[in-house]
Amino acid sequence: MKSSVDVLHLTSCHEQPEVAVLYQAADTLRNIIADVEPPDKYPPTSGIFLQASSDFVPSALVEFILRLIDTNAPIEDNYKPGESTHRMCLAIAECMMFCSRKLITPLHLGLAAQLYNDYGSQALIDTLHQHGFCISYGDLRRFMTSSAKAELQHYQNGVYVPHGIIQSRMNGKLIQERDDNVDISVDTVDGKNTFHSMARVIFQ
Repeated sequence: MKSSVDVLHLTSCHEQPEVAVLYQAADTLRNIIADVEPPDKYPPTSGIFLQASSDFVPSALVEFILRLIDTNAPIEDNYKPGESTHRMCLAIAECMMFCSRKLITPLHLGLAAQLYNDYGSQALIDTLHQHGFCISYGDLRRFMTSSAKAELQHYQNGVYVPHGIIQSRMNGKLIQERDDNVDISVDTVDGKNTFHSMARVIFQ
């Protein structure tokens, strides 16, 4: 037996058929998102890019958002939008997936990593996370730790070989390396108020 609230809800949908269509579309999209397998591990830092988002987001969800924001999109499913529009569709889709299921998407992981690298602000990450635009600061720290551990696996015979460097025996190009001292005046535990480090950059 339906409650008065259910009857009122059905009556409202009957009087406003477009609302009923939206509810049905929401149920369909929710089921599509529910079928997405959550990642069982963090992606490598080299795997956070637009193609990773395209592979992760269900195409039906992207197609729905495309028709919502692109007034030139036809009904046919073979329509190819511009890169900017495609990126916006993926971003909206990933936000929907993150907010509805807390799935860590390439956008939410990549944006948090980029902003922290640029600004180093936990408050910025926490604020964006509260609005559903990136992962939490705790998740970001776990990702950075995971990435660091993955990089440590690139040691070969006691020598660190950075990710992406191709050895000469595998047709790798000339490797150039630059080293320089880094002296920063800060308050340190040694009481000398200085921090000395060596920065190394490798190009190929």
